[in-house]
Amino acid sequence: MRDVEERYRCPACGAAIIWAHNNSRRGSVSEIKCANNMTSSRVDWIPETAYICDWKGVAVRRRNGQVELYYMNAQRRLRPFKTRGKE
Repeated sequence: MRDVEERYRCPACGAAIIWAHNNSRRGSVSEIKCANNMTSSRVDWIPETAYICDWKGVAVRRRNGQVELYYMNAQRRLRPFKTRGKE
């Protein structure tokens, strides 16, 4: 499953985070990336105005089955981006 996580934003540029985690084992890890990453699929890509961001992180499945998003070193957890009036 591939997902664009709107609650979390790239710490480098503020774009959405894209991630896919297909493994259900505890402790399994997969890569997350910025929506502005060069390897992200883009339908609306215009080379003249495109912003490229190379930020990446990791998604880790915890014992309770939840997936948590971390910076690449897996030491610091990403915090949700809060918008006014939404949670």
